[in-house]
Amino acid sequence: MAMDLGLSGLVSGFDWKSFVQQMVSIEGIQKTNLSTEKSGLQNKVDTLSALKTKLESLRTSVDALNSADAFLGRKATIATTTAPVLGSATAASQTLTGTYSLNVTQLATQSTRSGAGDVGAQINGTSDVSGLTLSSMKIATDITAGTFSVNGKQITVATTDSLQSVFDAISTATSGSVTASYNATTDKIELSSGSEILLGTPADTSNFLTSTKLFGNGTGTVSSNAKLGVVKLTNSIANSNLTTSVTSGSMKINGISFTYDTANDSLSSIMTQINASGAGVSITYDAVNDQFKLTNKSTGSYDVSVEDVSGNLLESMGLNSTSTLNIGTNAEYTVNSGGTLTSTSNVLTEDSHGIKGLSVTALKVGTDTLTVEQDSTDTRKKIDDFITKFNEVQTYIDDKTKITTSNSSGKTKVTTSILSNNSEVTALRSGLRKLVFGEVTALTGSIKRIADIGIDFETDSYKLKVADETVLTNALNKNSDEVSKLFTDATGTLSGDTPTGGRSLVLNKFIDSFAGDPDDIAVKGIFETQKTSLNNQITSITKKITDFDIYLKSREEQLTAGFIAMEAAQQKVNQQMAYLSKTFK
Repeated sequence: MAMDLGLSGLVSGFDWKSFVQQMVSIEGIQKTNLSTEKSGLQNKVDTLSALKTKLESLRTSVDALNSADAFLGRKATIATTTAPVLGSATAASQTLTGTYSLNVTQLATQSTRSGAGDVGAQINGTSDVSGLTLSSMKIATDITAGTFSVNGKQITVATTDSLQSVFDAISTATSGSVTASYNATTDKIELSSGSEILLGTPADTSNFLTSTKLFGNGTGTVSSNAKLGVVKLTNSIANSNLTTSVTSGSMKINGISFTYDTANDSLSSIMTQINASGAGVSITYDAVNDQFKLTNKSTGSYDVSVEDVSGNLLESMGLNSTSTLNIGTNAEYTVNSGGTLTSTSNVLTEDSHGIKGLSVTALKVGTDTLTVEQDSTDTRKKIDDFITKFNEVQTYIDDKTKITTSNSSGKTKVTTSILSNNSEVTALRSGLRKLVFGEVTALTGSIKRIADIGIDFETDSYKLKVADETVLTNALNKNSDEVSKLFTDATGTLSGDTPTGGRSLVLNKFIDSFAGDPDDIAVKGIFETQKTSLNNQITSITKKITDFDIYLKSREEQLTAGFIAMEAAQQKVNQQMAYLSKTFK
């Protein structure tokens, strides 16, 4: 019977498989060392990437201070707080500080084009309403089934009832004392009685009376308080109950074209298109007066132009030849008792008054005063953000370069961090401190370095702090121009051992040398160069690990084949010994 020689030690009694695994494991120590080295290199890449990200955040905060406008904040305050004439005033960095008295003599209003009323057809062509069901009546509010009362008598209606049958039910319930009819000329329901007609109770469950606009008036004669027939906006245009039939076509409102199909489009869908378009108008429908209206979204003395290009929808809606155009007004006002100024909007901007960057809303006619002052709130936020981002970079560098020592059993142990030996990172830390504290030599005022505005370094630290709140506040409020130049002066040098330019410009140049210049792809920065070198090493090690895996597999196969051959030879010897022993027994 053949034996499976792949079973370790089956013939020889030697556990050669364990031996092979131990040998491969010993030789695999080199692979483990390579993997450890690769992991360390990847950690350095990740750490440099994180530091670069923090540097980029610092650069963003530095950029925010690299503009004169950043130090010229303005705030506008309205003098009147109760029922003011002016509201929501804003001022830009270019706005001259001072007090402005505005006298508003006229507000701007919107132009409107009011359509003719009663554009909806009457509910029936004749006074015979025996064939007109309640559900088919094209009125403002559909009638609901239920009960209503006349002179205390309850009448029950269903939406399938004809209007005439309701009239008959009123007469029957009131024993003929109240008669009802439809006047096709006025498009109204008329009730008549020899005495006062009392209509409705709180217990009514049908809205018949309100839907047909019937309300008690203390007399024996009551009629609908307005014509009943109205336009049904959600029906197709062809079935919308417009008095004048409409043919499909196109129209223009304020020069914007709209096309419509009377069979497939509804007035509601066309109105939605108009309101959402660039025509700058809103279209509405008043069901009480059965009237359409166009209103310009913008105020001012603008036209509301309409044109039926083909078809006649605008004419049928009463918005063309039978409409009334009411031109809006422009706002009129004076500033500091000057000449009359005009604005199409109630938001008065430099386009009308000429005051750079000032915008104020006129709320009503009258006189009010606004004051424009220096406002350092936004500037302070930018400076605080700069300090925060600066310290985040320094804290991260401190953590990743720190070296610690400990004593155990009389021996000193030194522990380094992942970037402890990176001289460029150390240079970044010291360089940031040196540059931010440097002097802008071109400046001649009292502010030449960051310490002059109350900012200094924490004790024994590379991190910044506001050392004197009063000094900083006064500098921002009273010397904003000098503070601006401290950061933005472009007359000095930006590089070298002691750059003399504005601190924002100098810091940006320095940060770019490490993190790369976002405006110049050729300037990749020191960290990108380091990461490229580290990634190349990682690639090389990865290939070595792959090659070593192949070698270890081949080595394992080689050793296994040798031991299997040994087992086979041992088996053959055993067989020969057994044969000789049997033969010479």
